[in-house]
Amino acid sequence: MENTLRIHFRNLVISTLVILNSTFVGIAFGADQFSAEIMLKEVKDEFSDDVKYQPIRLILNDTNDFCESGSQCSYEISDGELTQNSYDSTLRSFDGTLKVIVQQGDTKVTKLFPFTSELSISEIRETGGQSLELLDGKISFGKDIFNPDFEYGLSNGTLSINGQEAVLRLSGNSTTF
Repeated sequence: MENTLRIHFRNLVISTLVILNSTFVGIAFGADQFSAEIMLKEVKDEFSDDVKYQPIRLILNDTNDFCESGSQCSYEISDGELTQNSYDSTLRSFDGTLKVIVQQGDTKVTKLFPFTSELSISEIRETGGQSLELLDGKISFGKDIFNPDFEYGLSNGTLSINGQEAVLRLSGNSTTF
C-alpha cells in the first residue's frame, strides 16, 4: 500500500503575498471546500499503550492550488500524528504542520501552516478484521487555535484501519468568513 496524503481545496483565496526581486511568489491557502486522504502507519508509543498513526508522505492532486503558475512547489507534513483521546474513546485528533515549499529561480520560500483537528467517532463498522470509523468534527489551520486562519467543518470523515495501516479521509466546508 502506498503511503500518501492527498489534499484538495476548491475556490482558493490567496492569503500570503511575497514579492522578491520584483517577482510574485504567491502561496495560496484557504478554500470553500476541503478534502484530504491521508495514508497512515501505526507507531508504538514507548511510554504508553496508546495507538498512534503518522503520515508518511504528502501528495497534492494535479490541480495544485497552492502553487502559483511558473513556480516549483513541494509539500511536507512535519510532526503529524493521529491519536485517540486518552479520556474519551469517541474522540480523535490529527495535528501537525503543513509545509508548502515554493521554489522560484534561486529563491526558496517555505510557508508553515500548523493544523489541528477535533474528530468525533459517530459509528464503528467492523468486517473481516478491518474497522471503519465514521467521523465528524473540524480541522483548523493557523498558529492560534482559538482564532484560526482557516477552519473547515467536516461533513464526511472516515478512518479505515487494517492492521498497522490506516487511511483517514476528511472533507467539509469552510467555516471561516
